[in-house]
Amino acid sequence: MSSRVDPVANYLFTVSEEEGMNESVFLAALAHLTPEDTPLFKKFFGMDPDTFHRLLMTVGPRLRTRQTHIQEEHGPGLKLQVALRHFVSRPSTKVLAAAWTISPSAVPPIINEVTKAIMEEFLPIATNLMFVMEGCLVFGVPVRGAGETG
Repeated sequence: MSSRVDPVANYLFTVSEEEGMNESVFLAALAHLTPEDTPLFKKFFGMDPDTFHRLLMTVGPRLRTRQTHIQEEHGPGLKLQVALRHFVSRPSTKVLAAAWTISPSAVPPIINEVTKAIMEEFLPIATNLMFVMEGCLVFGVPVRGAGETG
């Protein structure tokens, strides 16, 4: 039994932006993306939908959502999607803006805001883990990787 390959998704992930990726193809693939399509979701955002949701619940409160008279503020979910897509494939600001129908000038601040939120949330955890590992090494306690048994 042969599996049918979605030509839009296939094109999207095999042609780089430098080779002239067609924005309409990118938009078409994004429009058909659903959380149930875990492999495509993972290719787009670098994580499965459950992990995305957990990350959104963790850093979402750090992402400000206010609306001014000049421009509409974007919600935490959209901000996280834009930033993760940027982290995964580094498309141009123009492509990201078109994909989420936002202003190209809004993309860099969104990426910066999400990056800062992730760092603020997880850097203390990583730092504490580093100190624990250092302490284990100082006192001769073996440090095992995830899934290792001893």
